[in-house]
Amino acid sequence: MLLFILMSRTSAGILAVAAAQIIWGFTTPALKIALGEIPPFSALFIRFGIASLIALPLFFSRPYQRLSRKDLWQLAIITTFGLSLHMAFFAFGLSLSKVVVAALIIAIAPAVDSVAATVFLKEKSDFIHRLGMLVGFFGSLLLILHPILIGKDSLSMDILGTTFLLIAVVLNTVFVVGSKELFAKYTPLTVSSFSFLLATATFLPFALFETLIQPTWLTLVSSNALLAIVFCGVFASFAGYLLFEWGLSRSKVEIIAPLNYLTPIIAFLVGIFLLEEKVDPLILISGLVIILGVWLATFQKPHHHLSKRHRG
Repeated sequence: MLLFILMSRTSAGILAVAAAQIIWGFTTPALKIALGEIPPFSALFIRFGIASLIALPLFFSRPYQRLSRKDLWQLAIITTFGLSLHMAFFAFGLSLSKVVVAALIIAIAPAVDSVAATVFLKEKSDFIHRLGMLVGFFGSLLLILHPILIGKDSLSMDILGTTFLLIAVVLNTVFVVGSKELFAKYTPLTVSSFSFLLATATFLPFALFETLIQPTWLTLVSSNALLAIVFCGVFASFAGYLLFEWGLSRSKVEIIAPLNYLTPIIAFLVGIFLLEEKVDPLILISGLVIILGVWLATFQKPHHHLSKRHRG
């Protein structure tokens, strides 16, 4: 945390978002493991319940920030669509797909975020940023076309699972863009605490229904699945979202959007390790191209992205 304090406002924001994306890169395989033994809504209830138990005591230990009725409604809406529905579609999509498939689909998130920031937040982008986005997208395209380019059968994607994952990516943009203006009034911890609590309350009735129709899952969960969902709750939900929102409050959406490429890279590599798939040169080249795109779009123009005058 001292490192964040010593850095400039925008630099610290970029580093915080990068840390969140790295955590989320390990989250997709962890959630996949948990979903193998825990029903989807129950897994999400446990995940955000854990995050709420950690965040709320920290929230109440600090000077209280009262949300206005208007802002509370806004937060409720973006949490419902951008967090609860996003995670529901992602969990069901992931349960029907492979980790590598989810990683590839996650790769389109920066493009969706960037377009949304331009349309709704009126954020402008320079040539270097657009070039970085293009390079990153090309790297993601190489990953998607990888099986065809090396002469193997195309990836086997379940249509329903793929559709759910694509919907999840779009819904996540609602949270990214919709929560941006709230940071002018409230701290990231305030936004995160209320979001976690609302998400937990949303998943509770569905989790209870799953337990009623499938009560045996509670007695059959392995330690690996429990550790995986605890990781998702502590790191992916609490630490990840808090770092992301803290960083978002100090940077433009279009600047930090390319960092989303870190998540699919890590998830894809971890998925390969868990699935024992081969890592050929084309996969490594694709990852390097995506990293180049991230560097160009985020760090190549310090006078634009890292200027002390930029207040995000």
